[in-house]
Amino acid sequence: MALNRPSYLYSTYVDGLLGAYLASKANDGDKTNCDGYLTGFSIAATHYELNPWYVVDLLVALQVHSVKITSDAHFGK
Repeated sequence: MALNRPSYLYSTYVDGLLGAYLASKANDGDKTNCDGYLTGFSIAATHYELNPWYVVDLLVALQVHSVKITSDAHFGK
């Protein structure tokens, strides 16, 4: 439903070596390196804000009954 739809993050984490972890990476369909580590190019990440957010514009009106968001980030480990 959200595949390749416009998406936005509160902020974008930028790694000096690997580049930016853009919002669009969270719903691009690429499932490689989705282990929560900042090692691949398949995840989106914000800076270290207290209440960051992520938004996907589905481009259509839908009735949503539930949303499952997972995060297993290992930053700083």
